[in-house]
Amino acid sequence: MPQLPDAVMWSIPAFVLLTVVELISYRIHPDEGAAGYAAKDTATSLSMGLGSLFFDFRPVFGLTKNITTFNPLRVATHEYAAIARDVAAARTWRDRAGHVLRGPGWRPRGEEPAA
Repeated sequence: MPQLPDAVMWSIPAFVLLTVVELISYRIHPDEGAAGYAAKDTATSLSMGLGSLFFDFRPVFGLTKNITTFNPLRVATHEYAAIARDVAAARTWRDRAGHVLRGPGWRPRGEEPAA
């Protein structure tokens, strides 16, 4: 897999640049009737931006288990087939709904996770 650049390091200069462009744009073409941003909007935006610098939440993408095919149709649909197998093997309607509506890897109470 290619080494991708850190998105945060590119987003900070982009944020500053776009803020300056917006400021210049507003100076050239002011909105006479617009109320502008509220203080809470600014605080939320800044806290989210700064919070992403201090808290490193890195999601994991990709397959959780290796599959033995390169068939794109099978790769795209193998999880739906696994859900259908889980629903067919469920004992109660509650468990069937849980397999469809709850998150990946959900199991009814007392049931061992699949190996």
